[in-house]
Amino acid sequence: MAEKYAKRELLTLRSSMTQRLAVVAAQTPDLISLATGDPDFDTPRHIKEAAYGSMMAGYTHYQFSVTQELAEAIASYYGKYGVRVDPKSEVAVYAGSGMAIFSALSAILNPRDEVLIFDPTYPSYSAIASYLGAKIVHVPFLKERSLHDAFRPAIETLRRSITPNTKALVICNPDNPTGCLFSDTELSEIAELAKERDFLVISDEIYNEFIWGPGNFTTISKIPGMHDRTIIIMSFSKTFAMTGWRIGYAISSPALISLMRGIPTGAGPCDFMQKAAATALSGPFDEVYKMKSEYQKRIDYCIKRLKEIPGIFCSKPQGAFYLFPDISGLGKPSIDFCEVLAREGKVMLAPGIGFGPSGEGYVRIALVRPIPVLDQCMDAIEKVAKSLCVS
Repeated sequence: MAEKYAKRELLTLRSSMTQRLAVVAAQTPDLISLATGDPDFDTPRHIKEAAYGSMMAGYTHYQFSVTQELAEAIASYYGKYGVRVDPKSEVAVYAGSGMAIFSALSAILNPRDEVLIFDPTYPSYSAIASYLGAKIVHVPFLKERSLHDAFRPAIETLRRSITPNTKALVICNPDNPTGCLFSDTELSEIAELAKERDFLVISDEIYNEFIWGPGNFTTISKIPGMHDRTIIIMSFSKTFAMTGWRIGYAISSPALISLMRGIPTGAGPCDFMQKAAATALSGPFDEVYKMKSEYQKRIDYCIKRLKEIPGIFCSKPQGAFYLFPDISGLGKPSIDFCEVLAREGKVMLAPGIGFGPSGEGYVRIALVRPIPVLDQCMDAIEKVAKSLCVS
């Protein structure tokens, strides 16, 4: 009955794949999930103490804007990346980066506008744009089989994909799930296209502290002429292990931030949440560096294990904390492989097809468990992979 009243775009977003894996998960006791990017680390103590102190002081009411303390902390933090941010007019805070992305796309998209999205990448971008009635234009990553650079942005394909209806390009830098870190040259080429063809760039940079190289993180917003046509999306979830806190932010020009603030999403994170976020950005970053060191160990360990499994190839990510191995040698679609692994190996991964058409033949492994647990998961992947190779 509900379908009679539903928004048409909402009905098209229903994923049979997600429902299928949810059924498997419900039927499989003791399942280990590496399908979701929820860090297994605790939020650093000084951040929790800042929230608690603010809460006990009575800062628990509605807050409809970003606090001065948090806005200044954000401006200072992005200053280290060469971006000059006016804390009064160029920052907005949201209940997580997902809401920031929704507000950014809602503020700029009209039905039938075109949005360019590199593929494979985080699926919420296309889901939100589709919900808003925009047309999604997938731009497949270039794929190479090497230790690094398995995925690179296809600049020439991007150029050919631009039309008069192109309103924006969405990038995730470093990318989820591929681990691609956009180079300075690639960002400059994208910037020139944006200025020449007059479109905006939504730059999701939530993994910017987790860089494994080669290369360093650069934000496209610092390129001359790009600050006014870039919306930076950021979150506290990954960097500070604050996924459950639901707080993120956006940085852009005063004009674009004003448009985003006009989206009727209600109140934002309350004062004690914003106090915790400001404390996080102000440091110390010792616990972040410990998390980063542990992720590096997990990456190295799991890549070594995956290299030993017939039918699987895995390159090293340049950023973020995921692996995106090629399983095409096993002869099964990614959704089928994930279902078999969940049922027989009690390990849940995210099928590559869920990240876009170019993700087929891959799976995403979120390294959000300690190495002893990841070791069990690698054993399960190896066992299922070998059984498929034999069959």
